Amino acid sequence: MLSYQSILVTALLAWAPAIASAAPAAAGLLGPAFAAPTRLAAEPSIRAAAANVTALLDELFRTGTSPWGSLHAANDTALSVQVLSIDDDDDGARIVDYHHSPGNLNVSAGSAARVDADTVYRTGSISKLFTAYALLVNQGRKWWDKPVSEILPELGGQREERGDGAQTRWGEVTVGALASQMGGVSAGYMASFPMFGAAAGLPPLKPDEIAKCSNDPSQPTCTREQFFRGYLKQHAVQAPYTTAIYSNAGYHLLGYVVEALTNLSFADALQRTVLDPLGLRHSGATVPAKKGSGVIPQGDSGWDLPMLGEDGKATAVRPRAMRETYYVRR
Repeated sequence: MLSYQSILVTALLAWAPAIASAAPAAAGLLGPAFAAPTRLAAEPSIRAAAANVTALLDELFRTGTSPWGSLHAANDTALSVQVLSIDDDDDGARIVDYHHSPGNLNVSAGSAARVDADTVYRTGSISKLFTAYALLVNQGRKWWDKPVSEILPELGGQREERGDGAQTRWGEVTVGALASQMGGVSAGYMASFPMFGAAAGLPPLKPDEIAKCSNDPSQPTCTREQFFRGYLKQHAVQAPYTTAIYSNAGYHLLGYVVEALTNLSFADALQRTVLDPLGLRHSGATVPAKKGSGVIPQGDSGWDLPMLGEDGKATAVRPRAMRETYYVRR
């Protein structure tokens, strides 16, 4: 005779397939669901808020102050701000479309004379996001938790540790660790770095310890071989996933990872797998060919510098000011 407990277990097992089949394939977010708003640009309250934003920005550039503080070098600052409604692609969907042109743009160096929605900005390290996007759409998730040394042969042959215990253990540095700035690797490899150490009172480096290449205009751009030869001499800063350590060189390595996964140059991989699918026709990893298309301040010679790219290739993303606000950097 079956016990009560046996009957109960049997019944539960019988119901299990029905319970499993009744479970939703994907649970939505908790809380109420609302339809996406439409025609925001025509909404009176939104239009009033947009007008207030424009007035505040005008006052900021006129006086150099705002309710939230002052603007340093207001007369030397170019600014573009745009807020768009995603339900409409035409110009009427621009909720905020604000541009400020300082009077000292470096027109002789190729800068635009006035800033507008077609002006290209060099966004610098913000564009590291695009390197991460290029990684993720090119098998990045598959390789996320694997050591970067499995992809880059220059790292695979490195000794795990040298006598002082400070050698980076590349077998423990994953692709995801570099992407999340948790790799514990040093900041970069540039000829201009020693001057900062000397200014801080550190002992000067020997001539053979100073980089012979850089993204500094006074130095040739590092080739891949030069970069690895110099960078691999540097100490680790922390063990991977110990704490966040910002590293330009970590993203330089991720640029090489993207190239290895796509069999393309970084610039081509970015263009074909990220920018083109998103319709970002005016953004890219190279300097715009057209003079007068970008913002170049007076005294700034860095607009067209290759950002740690080998063989002179640029590795940073510049977007057109509004519509495509991105120059991607490795």
